[in-house]
Parts: sequence; C-alpha cells; structure tokens
Amino acid sequence: MRYIFAAMTVILSTHAYAGMFPSAPFTQKARGQAAAAFLKIPTSARRASLGGSLSLAIADPAAVFQSPAAAATTDNNTLALTSSFLPEDMTQACVAGAVNTGSKRFLYGINALQQAPITLYNAFGTSDGSFSPLDYEVMFGIATKGQAAPAAATVNFLQTKIGPGLSGTSASADLSIGFPFGYFMDPNTSMSLALLNVGPSMKIGSKNFPLPLRAQLQGGYKLTDTYFIGADVVLPVDQEPFLVGSLEWKIPFAQEGTKMIETLPGLSIRTAITSQNRTDDFTDKLSFGIGLQVGSMSLDVGAAPFGNLGLFPRLSLNLYF
Repeated sequence: MRYIFAAMTVILSTHAYAGMFPSAPFTQKARGQAAAAFLKIPTSARRASLGGSLSLAIADPAAVFQSPAAAATTDNNTLALTSSFLPEDMTQACVAGAVNTGSKRFLYGINALQQAPITLYNAFGTSDGSFSPLDYEVMFGIATKGQAAPAAATVNFLQTKIGPGLSGTSASADLSIGFPFGYFMDPNTSMSLALLNVGPSMKIGSKNFPLPLRAQLQGGYKLTDTYFIGADVVLPVDQEPFLVGSLEWKIPFAQEGTKMIETLPGLSIRTAITSQNRTDDFTDKLSFGIGLQVGSMSLDVGAAPFGNLGLFPRLSLNLYF
C-alpha cells in the first residue's frame, strides 16, 4: 500500500518538470489542451450513473479502466462488455476482464471510441471520400487479491486518429487503491484513491499534447446495509477541480445475513450530482442509472451528461465465473 502512495507522490511531483502539464494546469484555461480526451469518458455504465465516482459499494468489473482497484473487489474471474451512445453519432465500446493468477489478478481490456465519418473535400471543393476518427486504448495490469486494501496498476497503449495521416500514439499508467467498508475503525466508511492517465505527451502532427492526467479521492459511507453515499474530489489537469456526490441503493431479492456480495440477486438504483459542467441547466449536472444482478450476471444501465449536450445512455454487461 505504501508503495502505491509513494508512486503517486513521485509521479505528480515530476510531471510538471517533464513538460507533461498544459499551461495553467488544473484551471479552466487548460481546457482543450490535452490529447486523448476519450480517456475521460467512463467505461462503466454504473460509474457513469454515479457521476464518475470511485465508489466501492458494489463490484464493478467494467470500471477497471478508470479505477483498476475495482477489479479487486471480487474474488471471481470477470468479463465486462460496455457500450455508450454519445452525441454526433459517436459510439464507445469496451471489453474488460480480470483473471485470477495465484495471489494476484491479471487485468486486460480494450476501449475504443468511434466517431461518425467525416466527408473529405479536395482543393476544388468536391467530395474526396470520408474518414472516421478513432481513438482506442489497450490495457494490461495487475491487482492484489484477498488483501484488506486492494490495489492495482495498469499500463495502457494509446492511439488516436483524427484525420488522414494525422494520428498520435502514447502510453500511460493508472494506479489506484481502495479501502473498502470494514477496513477503518468505523466499518461503515470506505475510501478510494486513483491517479489516472500518467504518461508522456502525445505528438499529433508537429505538436505535443499532454494526456488528461487526473487525481481522484473518494469517500463512502454505508447508511444501512443497502444504502451507500459517496463524495469525490476530482483534480483533472485540463480543467478546474470539481466535486461529485453519489447515492446507491441496492434492493436485494434475497438476504444472506447482512453481507452484500456481487452474486446476491438484486436491483440497484443510482444517482449523482457533479459540479463539473458549468451550465445553468441543472439536468446537465445529474446522472441516473439502475442495475440488475441475476446469479453470476449483472446488467447496468445509466444515463449521464456529455458536457452540456444532455444525457446519453450507457450499458454494461458483467459476467462472474
């Protein structure tokens, strides 16, 4: 655990000196200066419906891209499939899994964002074919297994294609650690910490753009065995810090004492509010979702804002085996 904290401290302190921060980092003046913006889109429908929270209340295999420690909240092998339908006919698809290997868990996944085709024109103004922008990342990592405070680290290989002959590649690392309910003196308290998108800048054309580095701290509290609330503080390098407040209610179809486990059948209801979007429309700050657990399978459906463009649907299917 102490090595995770030490690594996070060293990375943050050296990033600024390595030219990996935009000008005026952690302020609104840095908006639009980071490459690979698709890395900021949640890969989990549950996480999207909770406003991007790092909540550990319920296992979430699809969240491994933005919260690797989420893969260590269950002892089962997992496979998650996610699809998001975003504005301007953009589609996000994600496959993520975790496999037990002795005392560790091997993590893997691919996350892609496909945009609608763009018509190309020649010097005479006539159509000259089309191009479909594409961003994707391939992820491999390792997570602890059976530890009181699960920790995980992943390495991600990134590529973005924004035009004919105009693309960029880079690599990044994600680190996270979770302190689940029962870890602290107050067993109803939990905490998560993540440092995401740590890596060298991406060169696109003749310019270098930093990755969307983000640090996030989440605190959770279990009001009852089925009600969970959380508060997140998010520090993105390309905008000012913001807060997330979330609520998750799990309605079990059957009780197994007071233990909430990922294979316990039930329905989950989720909502969150965030200060991320600067808008007068209150609905651009809200997200919603539901989850259904049946045996070794769960289905999560969420609706989350995409900037100030309204709510867009997210869908995740999680398998435990």
